[in-house]
Amino acid sequence: MLIPRGKKNLLTLKRRVPARYAHVDSRSFVYIPLKTDSRLDAQARVDRVWAAQIAVWEAQLAGRDPDAVALQARLRDIAQGVGFAYMTATDLADAPLREILDRLRHVEGVPPADRVSVGEALMGAVEIGGLPVSDLFVRYADLTHDARRGYSDDQVRRWRNARLKAVANWIEAVGDMAVQDITRQHVLRFRAWWWTRVAAGEVKAATANKDFSHLGAMLSALYRLEGVDAPNPFHGVRFVDDSDTGLPFARAWVSGQILAPGALGGLNDQARDILFAMINTGARPSELVDLRAPHIILDHNIPHITIAPDAGRRLKTRHSARAIPLAGVSLEAFRRNPDGFPRYRGKAAKWSALVTPFMRDHGLLESPDHTPYSLRHTFSDGLQNRNCPDRTRRELMGHVVPGVNYGDGASLENRLGWIAQIAF
Repeated sequence: MLIPRGKKNLLTLKRRVPARYAHVDSRSFVYIPLKTDSRLDAQARVDRVWAAQIAVWEAQLAGRDPDAVALQARLRDIAQGVGFAYMTATDLADAPLREILDRLRHVEGVPPADRVSVGEALMGAVEIGGLPVSDLFVRYADLTHDARRGYSDDQVRRWRNARLKAVANWIEAVGDMAVQDITRQHVLRFRAWWWTRVAAGEVKAATANKDFSHLGAMLSALYRLEGVDAPNPFHGVRFVDDSDTGLPFARAWVSGQILAPGALGGLNDQARDILFAMINTGARPSELVDLRAPHIILDHNIPHITIAPDAGRRLKTRHSARAIPLAGVSLEAFRRNPDGFPRYRGKAAKWSALVTPFMRDHGLLESPDHTPYSLRHTFSDGLQNRNCPDRTRRELMGHVVPGVNYGDGASLENRLGWIAQIAF
């Protein structure tokens, strides 16, 4: 949380010390000054300062000098702040003369008070050691804090956990080596480690592919934002994934099983109504659970919901923003919940963890490969089978519309006309 402290009431970040670091930091809470009284500015700094604190704790756990870790990060930030990548003196010795002269000229133009620190950053005063894979996420988070502006707490949690899991799997399979030393052979070893689990049926190919994507993206960001000219060794290593991720329910199954009287009676009211809301909107559970009253328009001549960015949550993609008319069981679900679903707001994973096993245990999943998310594919297939124009179907689904498109797309009346043909 952000709290004002001191005579000037400048904001400070207060967070509980994670249990992982309890034996290197005995405090219950840590207080990190943000040096501003603007909540907007403070919030923009939270990810950066927290990542720096995590780096210090991780360094202490690994037996490294946290001051050295902080110095390395500071020199990189100074160099990048004036438009240069940090290079050690050893690397500069092999650089073109023009690169060295450009750096010297920049140092000479810096005010005397800053000349020493900028000179250290641009002329490679410290030989920075290799970044361990165990520190990759912290460095990546520090470099890309702007990319998560607008994320909700739940989105940040899921974003962080997926990448930390990928790092942990790499360390288990390959080891905690320097990021700079990762080669294609190391990546192929990691791929082989995953293949033994995929081939044995222990995990799906998609699970392994997520690790490849997350690690590859972190390396790409590191290379790009620290001025490293190197190919990404994760390119082209994904497994072919032939699992059917778009499996829809048969319409007869939805009407005869899921919507059978009493079939969902064991769920709490909000969990059940989120499922009903999915059926005739095709919206993602994460979109529905975060809807608030201003986005649920029931007093319009065409009741509808608007999927739009909110102060506490960012959409999956910019194409996800859309208006969806309400009909049938979905309209009734929102009439019962005009303010949304506060029990699951920001907690789509909690909703899924309740509803998925409930449907499985009560015989409401058409096959072992079906999930509640399959309702979204039923909605899409229903539109397609009614010959709904592809642009309109994509707009209702929140998908990219290919090509150049003019205007606002289908009107609410037009969209309702298509939904009414398939609504349960």
